[in-house]
Amino acid sequence: MLRSDYVSYAYPHPLRLSDAQSSCSQGDGDIDCSGQTNIADITLAINIFFETNTNQTQRTRADLNNDNIVNIIDIQKIINISLGI
Repeated sequence: MLRSDYVSYAYPHPLRLSDAQSSCSQGDGDIDCSGQTNIADITLAINIFFETNTNQTQRTRADLNNDNIVNIIDIQKIINISLGI
């Protein structure tokens, strides 16, 4: 049964990945594109460092100094960003 009074919303769906990723930029430490750099991003960076996370998009976002590897330097930068330093 179709409802004739159905109106679609103008807002983007909150779970669409493409909408979330469009606001995420490289170099800000926000690996998961949540809109803020926090402990979740630090955890992701550590998992990437230990190679338990192989998501290439997140690996690229975690490499803050663009040397093609995620190491302690990148993790420290993400920690500093999350602390506002």
